[in-house]
Amino acid sequence: MITTLDKIAGQPRAVDLLSRSLENENISHAYLFTGPPGVGKTTTALAFARAIIAKGDQDSDLFFQQGFHPDLLEIEVPEDYSFILKEQISKELIPWMGVKPYRAKHRIVIIKDSHLMRNETANALLKTLEEPPSYGVIILCTDIDAIMETIVSRCQMVRFYSLTQETITSILVCRGVEEQKAYRAALLSQGNLELAEKFSRQDNEEQLWELAGQSIATLAGSERVAVFDTADQIKENLELMAGMMETILRDVMVYKQTGQSNLLIIPQNSTLADSLPPMDYERVRKALERIRVLKEYMRYYLNKSLISIHIAREIYQVWQ
Repeated sequence: MITTLDKIAGQPRAVDLLSRSLENENISHAYLFTGPPGVGKTTTALAFARAIIAKGDQDSDLFFQQGFHPDLLEIEVPEDYSFILKEQISKELIPWMGVKPYRAKHRIVIIKDSHLMRNETANALLKTLEEPPSYGVIILCTDIDAIMETIVSRCQMVRFYSLTQETITSILVCRGVEEQKAYRAALLSQGNLELAEKFSRQDNEEQLWELAGQSIATLAGSERVAVFDTADQIKENLELMAGMMETILRDVMVYKQTGQSNLLIIPQNSTLADSLPPMDYERVRKALERIRVLKEYMRYYLNKSLISIHIAREIYQVWQ
């Protein structure tokens, strides 16, 4: 677990801004950490919170080693829900923030996935942001710029950016992942370290790559039933399979256009490309764009079976 800001990788601007705030003791009452998913917003929020608390509590590490500190509260989407509840703000955060710090100089709340607050929940939070206690710090982490403007205007914004493939590969290798596997996981994650870590733990990666290629070959045929058969096969590992199929489809298009395997992300995809019928390149580009959008929907707890069908359908239509 990363516990200090100097260990945060790939986000120099955010780390520099927060480090200077600590050095100057110029801590804002509210921050909005915004950027793509899986790039370190929550990890940075926790490291920043620990640093603030440590300034007022020299023994804070003893508490954090046990997994908690009485002056830190984390709010996240409850199990079996797809959004943050109003009651988590009105009955948990607000009363908690109304109590003075127990050990440190500040009480800090981290709200994870704050873009999953509905309007009534955001409105419940608004009064605390408008009239914060002198010791209060609220850090909201959001994947998208969909927070109410009244919330945004009361926070100091800290932007985070997608991690480079090289950065993710390096992080995974440092964590003990074999280099080639780390490279492929970084490639599929598209800048999302959280996904890359998940992908790197897959024991059956080779079989899934084979299944992804076979699925595309099947969808390139003329049988519409293949859409539903493919969707059923990929839904169990949908995040990974969607990335693999997207990568293969892009490679197939590039190879059919250029005939050069050295331009491919996975050079072996040239063999599959040779076996597939001609494709409409404009349809491929549109399919890739729609698949990226469908992958975004996975973050909002939507029906994975339905998303699987749509992904398979987009690929099927490339050859129709």
